[in-house]
Order: sequence, then structure tokens, then C-alpha cells
Amino acid sequence: MKIAELANTLEGMAALGVVLDASGRILWCSTFACARTGYSLGELVGANWFDVLVAPEEREARRALFVEGVLADALPSRIDTVLIARDGRSVTVAWATRTLKGSDGASVGFAGVGIDFTEWAMDADRCEQGHLHDPLTGLANRTMFLSRLALALSRYRHADGHIFAVLVVDLDRFKVINDSLGHTAGDELLVEAGRVLVSCVRPQDTVARLGGDEFGVLVDGLDDAGSAVRLAGTIQDALRNPFRIGAIEAFTTASIGIALGGPSYDRPEDVLRDADNAMYRAKARGKARYEVFEESMHLRAVKLLELETDLRRALDRNELYVVYQPIVLLKTGAVTGFEALLRWRHPVRGIISPVDFIPIAEETGLIVPIGQWVLEEACRTLRSWLVDNPSLTWLTMSVNLSSKQFLAPRLRDDIDQTLTVTGVDPLQLKLEITESALMDNPEAAALLLADLRGRGIGLSIDDFGTGYSSLSYLLRFPLDTLKIDRAFVSGMVDTGGERAASNLELVRAIVTLARNLGMEVVAEGVETEGQRIRLEALGCQLAQGYLFSRPLEVGAARLLVVNATNPRARRLFASLPPAG
Repeated sequence: MKIAELANTLEGMAALGVVLDASGRILWCSTFACARTGYSLGELVGANWFDVLVAPEEREARRALFVEGVLADALPSRIDTVLIARDGRSVTVAWATRTLKGSDGASVGFAGVGIDFTEWAMDADRCEQGHLHDPLTGLANRTMFLSRLALALSRYRHADGHIFAVLVVDLDRFKVINDSLGHTAGDELLVEAGRVLVSCVRPQDTVARLGGDEFGVLVDGLDDAGSAVRLAGTIQDALRNPFRIGAIEAFTTASIGIALGGPSYDRPEDVLRDADNAMYRAKARGKARYEVFEESMHLRAVKLLELETDLRRALDRNELYVVYQPIVLLKTGAVTGFEALLRWRHPVRGIISPVDFIPIAEETGLIVPIGQWVLEEACRTLRSWLVDNPSLTWLTMSVNLSSKQFLAPRLRDDIDQTLTVTGVDPLQLKLEITESALMDNPEAAALLLADLRGRGIGLSIDDFGTGYSSLSYLLRFPLDTLKIDRAFVSGMVDTGGERAASNLELVRAIVTLARNLGMEVVAEGVETEGQRIRLEALGCQLAQGYLFSRPLEVGAARLLVVNATNPRARRLFASLPPAG
């Protein structure tokens, strides 16, 4: 069909009509289209559709998609577009499309008939506001963010040198503020943080609340990749300023992950995923910092996901087991108790270090059922030893409680049930808790500790000195034992110089403090005779570590219990290989 014939047909439809060549040059435009856009026919014919009627930030991406679609004869049968009229108005048009072909059958252009549904679209936009924006902050939500990110990916694929980046910004201390000041204050902080982020970016960039205290920033059309890194620094500096929440000033920092657009990305979700992975790496490395995504982060995330899947099945498949490390008198090496330690023997990977799987169990909440299983297993084991050796009523079993397990609603009931079923005397059970677990919710922790202490259960602070180390909470919480972290034990002898002197004085202070408060002290990680001698001289009575025994599987630990009064026991078990 010739253009004149096609134009005559379209003109008679009383609709927006347009004919373009394969490059987007306007060959003809209907009277109705001219009226809607405010341009004359003479101004439009011969001009490029994208240069005249498409918003500047959309031109290149839209042009590339159009040319690609025409040449491949792959334009959709309907295309919805927003045109920019001569007076700056937005005109929303739904086009029915048809590819035009030359005599050789090749695609040479495009013909479209459009319906102006601007008013309807405006009403729809208002209806969609809640679906595309976060109701609390008014920022874009995840749906809109991914849509904008998809468009940035399209620009990247069709425009050489186009650079974009995604930043995921997570507020580091939001939970503390939310829990201490209340959810209303937390909401105010999120609103103010959103405003700070918007103030840090350009008008064409997108800031979204992705969920919780996590925000996304899409910066499109960057001069260079370094611009994204500089923006991360700007955001961190801005968020360090105090936030006024009612009559209170609140402080927070941000962990930021950065993913740069590249040829490996086909989906917007993948860019966001990688920025998220980088953010978690920043948080793991100490918070209040940024990390740029590297492929190794994704590989690590995949391995962690696989490990999580396996861990969910490990308990049912009897892959988890408990080993027992003796706690001894420093002076004689006589056993006074054991610490139960969790281990995982994977059927394919072999022994997996607790350093690798405990954080996953914590993050996923699996630590609660796993921790309860460890408690039951340790108590059953202790009971079996006491059946064989009824006189060992002084023997204790120490079991670690994670922060999530410590504040789990059923903890008291689970402990009572375990003691009842196994027949273990509460006086022979010691629960080890980290300083951070207590300080997550001090009021609830104090009540719970008092309740456990009332049952006769011993209470220990694990890795003392690495957390808050506040004298005030030692006086506030009913604790029995301080466990000195292995880093201080090794540091007071093995490092030399001022550092060794500092560690020595810290250990001395902990021992003195515990003695004055009527508490026991257990030194962890004692590996050399020099450490033992120094600790004994400082007045520390109890210890555990490779000098005395490695963690033992249940059979070997039972033999040590049987030989508890044998003076050769310490030398015998110190020579055993570690539990597998």
C-alpha cells in the first residue's frame, strides 16, 4: 500500500494516525495527531518521531527498541506510549501497530492508529499510586523500582557507554531504635531517612523503599563507575547526622551494597540481588561501610543457600552431633564439667565448621530447634554418665544458648521438659549466654535470668570482654560464671610487648572482678603451659582448651568421666585427636 493511500485510510478514522520509516522519521501524521500534540503537519513530517515527541531521558532506549522491532518484524500488536506535546503536556496513547514492508518483503517502516486515553491513564495512575509507591514514605516501592531498573537495562543494551548502578542502603541501628523508642518513632526515622536519600541524588534518579529499613537507589546515566562509589560516601555522610524524632535525637549509619550494570545482567531482579549481596557483605564486615559487588559474592551466596537447604535436613538425617570439651581445675587438671558443642558431619562435604553453619542457623531461625536438640542431647548424655557413676553429683554440663533461642517464648517450658524427661538435676546444668544476647532486650533478659536462677540452673557469660563488658549489667543480671575469651588468654602470653601487657591486665581485672562479685571464672582456649601458669598466678581456677583436652565425641568423653579421679587422665586426653 502506498503512503498516500494509507494516509487516506487512517485520516478517515478520526484517530491519531502516523506512518514512520525504519529509523523513526515521520512520513505522515494525521490531523487528529497534530491537534493532540500541538504541532503542525509541516513541523512533524520529515522530523524524527523520537526527537520531537519522546521525553529526552527515554529517547535513545525507545528509538533502539523501535528500530530493532521494525527490522525484525517483531513489534507488538499494541504499544502504549506517552508523548510530550508542544506545550509540555503528557499525552498517553494506545497504538494498534502494523509493520510496513517493501517489494522485497523486508520491513521498511511502521503504521499506527492511536487512541488518546490520557484522562483514563491519569485516573488509573491515581488508582495505581498505592501499588507503585510505599504508603509510609511516599517513595517508589519495589515494583516501581524494578520497572525503572528494567528500563535502565534496556538503555544499557542499546546505547554504547551507558552506565547505571543500583545501591541497596540498609540502616544499621534501626532495630535498636525501633525497639527502644517504639514503632511510631521507627516509622518517623524511615520517612526522614527516605528524605535524606532523595536529597543526595539527582532528580532523574529513583529512590525506593524496598521493605523494612532497606532502601534502593537507581542512578542512571552516570559519567563513570566511580560516581556510584562517591554517591555511597555522600549517603553515608548524610545519614550520620542526627535525626530528630520527637524530643529525642536518634543516630544511625548505613551499610551499602553497589551493583554496576553490565553485560551479565538480563533481568532487573538479578541486579538488585547482587546489590543486596554486596550490602550484606558490608554489614558482615563491620557495618557503616559500602561494598561493590563482585562475582565471588554471588557464588558465596549460592553456596550459603545450598548450605541452608542441607542444614534444614541435617537434624532429621542425624548429621548433627554433640562433642564435649572438659572444663578443668587449672591446678590439677581434674575435670569439673563439660561444655557441649554442636558439630555437623555432612555426607558429601565432611565436617563443616560451626563458623560456617551457625550464622546461617541464626539468620534462618533454625538455631531454635537445633539449640533445643543440643540441650536435650547434652542432658541425656550427662544423665547416662551419672547412671554409671552416681557419685559424680558435682559434674556439670554447660550448654550454649543463642540470642534467638534465649528470648524464644517456649524456652522456660523447653528447659523444664528437658530436665524432667532426662532426670538431670538443675544444679548440674549451666547455660552459657553471650553479652549481646542479654543486651538485645535487657529488661526481658533480667526477668528470664532471675527465673532460671530460681530453678537452680547455673548461668554463664560466654566470651566475656568481647561485647559490652559493662559492670552495671553484671550487677543487674544474676550470673554465676564469667568465661574469658580465648583471644585475651592467648594474647597475654603469645603476643609480646604492650599488647601482651594490656591483655594480661584485662584478664587480671576480670578475675578480680569475678572474685569480688562471688563469681567463677573459666578461661577459654588454654593451649600452652605458659598460659596455664599465668592464669593460675592471677587466681583463675577453671579453664578449658587443647592443653587439657580437645572436644571429645561422646564415647571418649565417657571414658574421661570414668577416669575422672585418675591423675593420668589429663595427659591421656590432651593427646587425643580432635573429635570428627
